[in-house]
Amino acid sequence: MNKEILIGKKPNIWKLLIKIIITTVTFYIFFIINLTMLKDTKFANENPDFLIGMKWTFIVVYMIILFVLFTGLSLKQYIIIYDSSFCFYGNDGFISQIVDAFLILFHKERKSLIEIPIKEIKKMTLLYNNVETFYYFKGHSIVYCMELKDHSIVKINPDSFDFSNESILKGIEYIKNQGVELDDPYHLIQGLQSQDMKFGDYVDKVVINNEHHL
Repeated sequence: MNKEILIGKKPNIWKLLIKIIITTVTFYIFFIINLTMLKDTKFANENPDFLIGMKWTFIVVYMIILFVLFTGLSLKQYIIIYDSSFCFYGNDGFISQIVDAFLILFHKERKSLIEIPIKEIKKMTLLYNNVETFYYFKGHSIVYCMELKDHSIVKINPDSFDFSNESILKGIEYIKNQGVELDDPYHLIQGLQSQDMKFGDYVDKVVINNEHHL
């Protein structure tokens, strides 16, 4: 049986369908309320094309929202460590985002953005990155800096901090057991293992306060 360690979360089609249903119902209710309020007004009676234009405007905005929700499928980043490779899944542009969204929707294999054969990895250094969401919520994610046997450097820098500590630790342990040298200059594994402090708090209160900076 092939080994597969998932770090992060794969896109969830069911969550997308729920979002589409909620968006559709909400948008329809909002449209009916506005149509009811405006259809008997003097302005609407004097400008019969206004309501037609409003309907088309609502349709166009609704389609744009659906498109944003759909393409948002491929914004989800995650890592899969297979028997022989370390793969990072994300997208590198708008076209890639659309293509990946269709692949995910039809349960097709998504092309990894970065794929590194484990046997080619000489050393893995754990760093951290500052991440900020649309809601200005700040956190920190693990950065995987790979030194390959050909002396090239590959840095995998996820801009997501929803990866579970358990899955990160499991992935690190697997890579280490394959004979890859591990460097943890900021003692981030200790933060991932902590039962008393969230990883983000560990970085803020322990790493940064001790003047450990990238």
